Amino acid sequence: MELDKKKYKREEVLELLKEFEGNYKIRLAEQLNRIKELSALNEDLLAQLSDYKNKEEQISKALIDATEKANELHRQAELSFEAETQRLKNFVERFNGYFSYLTEKYPYYEKVKDASELFENIKKTLESGCNTAEKIENIDGDLSRISKGQVFSPKAKIAEYIAATESNGFNMEEVLNPGKLELEDLCKEMGLMEEE
Repeated sequence: MELDKKKYKREEVLELLKEFEGNYKIRLAEQLNRIKELSALNEDLLAQLSDYKNKEEQISKALIDATEKANELHRQAELSFEAETQRLKNFVERFNGYFSYLTEKYPYYEKVKDASELFENIKKTLESGCNTAEKIENIDGDLSRISKGQVFSPKAKIAEYIAATESNGFNMEEVLNPGKLELEDLCKEMGLMEEE
């Protein structure tokens, strides 16, 4: 059919309209299918976005909770450390007088000097501006240095005393019924303390 005419017959117009209508229906069906596909895709994407937003909220909440818990644990650890530090300071103060007395009374006794030195070092370390780890490391080093090879064993000391005095007339009856004893004299006699 010619489209260059200025006038068309009714049949020609109807034929053209049918042709356009057919093309239109085909294109409309294609567009409707495409719209359905895009709508389904859009719904899927919206569902995924909603899932991601929920997961993001859960992750954010978990991070916030974890941060709060970590901060709380850190605060508790600091409070615990401060309490332990104060307890050690109180211990040092209580026994400082005791070691001063021992140092004055037995100035040449090596164990008293070592113990007095240890407590002075602990006191200085606790009062220093070091961080927590350095304080613990310093005190640990002091304890290791002082106690290295110096395990106190009362049984060993008594056994040494018995072995040393057995040939000198050691009397088990005197041990079991000692009568009136002075602890200081007994310790000196057993070699637990040095005589002045």
